[in-house]
Amino acid sequence: MNENITPEEMQEQLQLLKCKLESQRLVTRRHLLAATKKRLDWIDRHYRLTIVLAALAAIYCAVLLHWIGVSLWFCLLTSFYQFLAAGYTVFLRRSVKRIHETDISLRQKFDRIVRAKRLDIRWLYFSLPLLALWLYGFVRAVAPLAGAHDFLGGAVVGGIAGGCIGIRKVVLTHRNYRKALAELDALMLDENN
Repeated sequence: MNENITPEEMQEQLQLLKCKLESQRLVTRRHLLAATKKRLDWIDRHYRLTIVLAALAAIYCAVLLHWIGVSLWFCLLTSFYQFLAAGYTVFLRRSVKRIHETDISLRQKFDRIVRAKRLDIRWLYFSLPLLALWLYGFVRAVAPLAGAHDFLGGAVVGGIAGGCIGIRKVVLTHRNYRKALAELDALMLDENN
């Protein structure tokens, strides 16, 4: 240490150090906000893909089921369920888009992410029992058809594959929600200090 430093020089060095620390905070804040935006953009892309796939599945399932001889009512019910899933996903996507508004505080962003995550979980509470009911109806509608054994076997394999993909997407979506919440929480703590 240099013992010939005057108090004015020490004050100057202290100010320089404070400026450097403040610039580091700004960089960290910018990086955390960018990381949060990246996570929310991933969720938004996932929702967009889900909307497209649900709409295509509604048409495909209605045509395929009616073609193999399943009743028209069951085909329409299947399409309705798929369009309902697409509609709710549009609603979820809008809630994620509202988080990107620039004129809101970090606290409001945090609250909107919590709300979006909660809405995503509520869909599971509704859709999983409805899916179980649909599966029961599917087996009852397809079982009396000729060649149903082979068709049901393919449906089971497709259902298992679809379930695995769906579970993976739900886990990844909620992991991104959790990480975005943690990043905003760190920013709010830093802002309060």
